Amino acid sequence: MPNTSESGRAGADDPCGRTVATCSVEGRDLGEWLVRNGLALDWLQYSKGRYHEAQREAKRAVRGLWTGSYVEP
Repeated sequence: MPNTSESGRAGADDPCGRTVATCSVEGRDLGEWLVRNGLALDWLQYSKGRYHEAQREAKRAVRGLWTGSYVEP
C-alpha cells in the first residue's frame, strides 16, 4: 500500500446528529472529487457553495448521475 497522507476536518453536526466533515487525501478534497465526477451533489446547506463549480463541470460533461435523468430532491 502506498504511503499516503489522509486528513479530516469535522464541522458541526447536522439536525439529525450526523457529523458534517471535510475529508482529504494527499491534500485533495474527496468531496470535490466526488462532486466533480458526478458521484455526489453539492449540498449547499453544508458546503456553502464550495463545490458549485465542480457540480457545474460534472453536469456540463454529463458525468456520473448526470448521465441519466435525475430530479434533485
